[in-house]
Amino acid sequence: MGVSKEIINQIKDRIDIVEIVGEYTQLSQKGRRYFGICPFHSDTDPSFSVDRENGLFYCFGCHKGGDVFAFLMEAERISFNEALTILAEKASIQIRNVSDAYERNIEKSLEDFNTRTAKLFNYFLINGISGAEKALEYYQSRNLTTDMINKFMLGYCPSKKGWLFNFLLKKGFQKDFLKKCGLFSSKAPDYCLFSDRLVFPIFNTRGIVIGFGGRRLSDNSKFPKYINSPETGIFKKKNSLYGLYQSIDEIKKTNSVVIVEGYFDVIALHQANVKNVVAPLGTAFTIEQANILKRYASDFFFLFDSDSAGLEATYKAGIIAEKIGVNPYCISLPLGEDPASVLEKKGGDSLYSCVIEHFEKKIDVFKYILEKYSKNTILSIRDTKEAVIKKMFGYISSIKSSVRREEFFELLSNVIKIPITVLKDDFYKNFINNDIKSFSSINSYLKFKNSKEKDEMFMMRALCSHPVYFKEIRKFINIDDLVSDWGRRLFILFEESYRTGDMKMEQIIDAIEDSDMKNFILDSIFSEEFDTNTKKIIMDTAKKIKINSLQESIAELTQKLNMEKDDENLKKLLEEQMHLQEELRKLRGKSDGR
Repeated sequence: MGVSKEIINQIKDRIDIVEIVGEYTQLSQKGRRYFGICPFHSDTDPSFSVDRENGLFYCFGCHKGGDVFAFLMEAERISFNEALTILAEKASIQIRNVSDAYERNIEKSLEDFNTRTAKLFNYFLINGISGAEKALEYYQSRNLTTDMINKFMLGYCPSKKGWLFNFLLKKGFQKDFLKKCGLFSSKAPDYCLFSDRLVFPIFNTRGIVIGFGGRRLSDNSKFPKYINSPETGIFKKKNSLYGLYQSIDEIKKTNSVVIVEGYFDVIALHQANVKNVVAPLGTAFTIEQANILKRYASDFFFLFDSDSAGLEATYKAGIIAEKIGVNPYCISLPLGEDPASVLEKKGGDSLYSCVIEHFEKKIDVFKYILEKYSKNTILSIRDTKEAVIKKMFGYISSIKSSVRREEFFELLSNVIKIPITVLKDDFYKNFINNDIKSFSSINSYLKFKNSKEKDEMFMMRALCSHPVYFKEIRKFINIDDLVSDWGRRLFILFEESYRTGDMKMEQIIDAIEDSDMKNFILDSIFSEEFDTNTKKIIMDTAKKIKINSLQESIAELTQKLNMEKDDENLKKLLEEQMHLQEELRKLRGKSDGR
């Protein structure tokens, strides 16, 4: 049933979720929420809560939660379309099916518009128009050739406010269409989201531009370094991959694909003559993206950062690859390096040699992860040994092949120094039977994280409960200050919601596929943990995160200064260090109340 998001939101606005839920369980009001016995599991204490203001429900017992559609679907065991029909009737809203021809017409208009706009941005860059000289200089500073700029149709969006909106109006585009095309802010309709940014067109496999990525050129950290287009009728991030169009022939030819983290990594590898490369779009690698790549290749090589966040991303991506039945391998670069930085510092030949070496070695993700975890922990300590075992059990549980499982049990046994029979007995009796999800639940996710990541999740938990304060923290925190995967993903969702002018948590929840993260958000909203001193809690934690980030950046610069020989580079590094130290001093002064 092709029903617009606007119609769905109208239904939600007219429906009182308390009335709907009240038909299935008796609710009593306590403060601004309603509580009752959960209708979805054997419940004796009222662990079930409904939030009328946000239009959400959540059970602290079985962890089921969501909006009014999710409730009706679960309560009646019906599909979304069936729930939609019932709720639309209750809301007295007539549903008109959008015809395929109409939808395709809209899609075709968006495709034509995006492709023409991408060519315009590319024209500005190539010809140095409207301040594009600095963008071209930046591309060149990354050692990218003109061939790569043309191959990926890289561009630049000028900073002048209103120019693009007015230009497109003169070209005959309607205001209503421009509002929905994904280029402009909902708060300031003539402001282009990609203003003064490098622009990376995102293509589908037919070579049609479906969306854009952008990197800011200014040093203003109030704005995210990287952004993507909001989702439209033709652009869904979880179903799209940067570089797939340019790489698809080589992926088919080699039966292999390299998955990297960012736009520049894809382009750098292409320049180094590694042409079977793609990247997710600022989010974690999804099962939808994996299934798309599976059509063309059976060998997946993950080339993520070598830090803890990159290791966690590799672990999760490896599990996805195992689940869909492809071969997951790892490519590792020296700590602190990525393909783009290697190209910039050492050139294409060095980058090519490193990647080709890993193609030949085919280092399995499980072996790579186990080696890293065992090196990073003291296995003689019981708690850390158990943490590694649980982590690797989570991976083994995703493996379909019995032979492959046996191989990994043996490998784990050799590293952990526990008999394989004991490991297998524990795995099948305890891990599997105690619900695998319990090991990836909120508490387990947070249990083994460091204090920085716990601070981030504490702040995000408070923001989920009171998203209005995101406007305040984005003024001095950006995604580069965050280290945890969940923290970064939630920050992106908050930023996208802020930019579209819709900070409702139900919209953010709808955009999340990860059930654990969805439960984390719902638990945060309904916990009432942050209903007093909310702003102070959020701002104090945000300042702590920023201070930690600045301290790490200063420490990294100090290391670089000790190694740098070139006088000009030394001067730049010193200036940058002084700037960060001054920013840190001011922030500490604010934290101390001065």
